[in-house]
Amino acid sequence: MNQTNRILKIQDMLNEKGELSTKEIMKVLQVSQDTARRDIVKLVDMGLAIRTHGGVLSLAYQKKLIPNYSERNLINPVLKNKLAEETLKYIHQNETCFIATSTIFNLLCKKLDQSLRVYTHSLDNMNYLSTKPYIEAHLLGGRFFPKNRFFYGVDTLKRCERIRFDTAIVGCASITKEGAFLEDEEDALIVEAAIHNSQRIILVAENTKFNGSSVFKICDLHDVDVFITNKKSGKNSHTHWFPDEDIVVEI
Repeated sequence: MNQTNRILKIQDMLNEKGELSTKEIMKVLQVSQDTARRDIVKLVDMGLAIRTHGGVLSLAYQKKLIPNYSERNLINPVLKNKLAEETLKYIHQNETCFIATSTIFNLLCKKLDQSLRVYTHSLDNMNYLSTKPYIEAHLLGGRFFPKNRFFYGVDTLKRCERIRFDTAIVGCASITKEGAFLEDEEDALIVEAAIHNSQRIILVAENTKFNGSSVFKICDLHDVDVFITNKKSGKNSHTHWFPDEDIVVEI
């Protein structure tokens, strides 16, 4: 079987199962590990799938794995509240901050109690910020993305690129050795621009985000000044991926 036919077969399998391991591909197609890996690379290069640790994931299945904003609001509320409280300790009076879209940052905006200038492209963040007279709140408006409740677009991005931030407070959908990633390209472009224009980067994420499969990169791990997460027991913690483990804050 030539590579074109193998690719078609792998696509059929992905459409049925959503995710495949390299070993499954080897077994079904009766090929070597090197051949299976080359086929996976070809699929990824063609934009038809996402490579994972030990296999491959269909784009449609990857979207299903990540719940929307409303669904995420219901997941681990106690932990998210603790992460928001810890993040609050690293925000300084009279700073100009960018606060990204996140259910954690929605809680953070609710807790902010100091004089700040805050820019955000999140509708839910703005709803809380707008009630605080001591915060100068700016919404980076544009076209609304209803699934994850943020604004985006060329004008949104251009405005973000013109602002110098003291601190960018950002989250991510996944973390690998290569960096932090988001699910939506439109969101990633804005967050990446804010990171580029910030003196200090605070990355906040639950430990479940390690080794995820989102594809839109927002920063390298060496760009991060503070990483706030929850402790992961045993040998599965990946905080050693950060060049300076002193920046890691585990609650």
